[in-house]
Amino acid sequence: MLSNLACTNRLTVYTFMTTACPTGHNTTADLIEDAAQRYAAKTFIHDSGRDLSFETVFMQVQHLANALVARDFRSGDRAAIWAPNCAEWIIAALAIQYVGGTLVTVNTRYKAGEARDIIADSGSSVLVSKAITVFNFVSLNSSM
Repeated sequence: MLSNLACTNRLTVYTFMTTACPTGHNTTADLIEDAAQRYAAKTFIHDSGRDLSFETVFMQVQHLANALVARDFRSGDRAAIWAPNCAEWIIAALAIQYVGGTLVTVNTRYKAGEARDIIADSGSSVLVSKAITVFNFVSLNSSM
């Protein structure tokens, strides 16, 4: 289950998942499954003084991917992430890609109206965000 812990901009291993198919994997799902098997207990993400292993990240990606599918999110659907750089951001991005979705990133510096427009224009059916951001979005949106 994803936690609501504080996040920082230090994401030390993120570039591993964006390497252009050096291992012959065709999908993000293939790559993360293989990495979880090969590097199970090794640190994949270091964020705010906590280390998440490849295996832990993979389990959280599967958990969120299953939740997305249970809510009728399918391959080709779009999902927006409006959150600061943190471990949960990476997990959400990987889960969206794991089920074949398209990731829409929303800058956390956008005001509520700007974010709303981007999310609506993108056709996103899902918004992943930190709870405080959603609260602020709802509050700001209602005062417009």
